[in-house]
Amino acid sequence: MSKSAKILVSVVLCQPTGNEVNSMDTVIQLFDGYGRGLHEQAVRQYCEIREFKPGQPIVMKGEKSTHICIVLVGEATATISKTLSVPFSIGQSFGELSFIDGEPRSVRVNASGESNTTIAVLTREGVDRIRKEEPQLAAAITLNLLKTMAKHVRTTDNVLLGLDVELQRKLARAAPGLLGRLTAVLS
Repeated sequence: MSKSAKILVSVVLCQPTGNEVNSMDTVIQLFDGYGRGLHEQAVRQYCEIREFKPGQPIVMKGEKSTHICIVLVGEATATISKTLSVPFSIGQSFGELSFIDGEPRSVRVNASGESNTTIAVLTREGVDRIRKEEPQLAAAITLNLLKTMAKHVRTTDNVLLGLDVELQRKLARAAPGLLGRLTAVLS
């Protein structure tokens, strides 16, 4: 996201007690390209706010759900494997794949860090309302979802290419000349 495209927005969130108010400034990447000062309004109008304690699951691998989560306060971590995790910080979103295709979640995401994590939940119904009421915001969300999916595909490609290179090395060590013969047969 370009520096000029970053839009600071003051989001006032009521805590679960209803008595305390926490104000923060954040950049909501999913809304990038939507008018200055309108992010707060969009969150208030179209998202449900949820709070999670550190370590508490936000989404579970395998669960059926069709919403996008946006980190407003704190942080979250997606656990991909025992050795690989992906952090999400303020303004970042996750859950786009299940939102788009309706398939079960592919990873578990927990609230992380030392304090509670506040998430804005954007459902399909919320996006349907946005499409009808705020077409410019709907266009921004669509473009940003496409950018996010493109990043996922590139990351997957890089991982697979890395695996392919490693597999080639292993084949070359295990059976010298085999890789060349396989390549000639497949060509």
